[in-house]
Amino acid sequence: MDHFGAAASPDQGFSIVEGLSVTSTTGPQTRAEWDAFYQNGRITEELPETSIFQKGDSLKDIGYWNLMYDQLGSEGFSYSSDGNGYSSNVINWNAAVAFEANNEFTPGNQYSTITTGYSGMFNALFDAVEKLAGEKGVHFKYVPDTRLRSIVKKTR
Repeated sequence: MDHFGAAASPDQGFSIVEGLSVTSTTGPQTRAEWDAFYQNGRITEELPETSIFQKGDSLKDIGYWNLMYDQLGSEGFSYSSDGNGYSSNVINWNAAVAFEANNEFTPGNQYSTITTGYSGMFNALFDAVEKLAGEKGVHFKYVPDTRLRSIVKKTR
């Protein structure tokens, strides 16, 4: 693949592009730092003369997919775009905002998960609504949509 590599994962393309300005040790870490980065973030790496963009260019003035295409080539861009599973990651928003949103690909990030699974959030919300309704004397009656249940059963 031009500018990229067949042995790399699709997510590696995001890391390559983000590495032009942000690393796990030099990038913004707090919300306030990210807010400042949106306004002032710049390419900090030297780029070859063949690149449309150069060191010092403002990231807020660069479309993200333009920067990805410039750095990864057409095949590398397509591989990253198609291979990561989310087309929203490569839309043409400005690169400064995209760096933060796609920051999950940068080494050193830590994330938390819901131990009960994503549905646990909705179960907890339902329980809280049911409890609050009881405390306030509100008659709360949940009637599941049985049509939905039969659709789910048919698709499994």
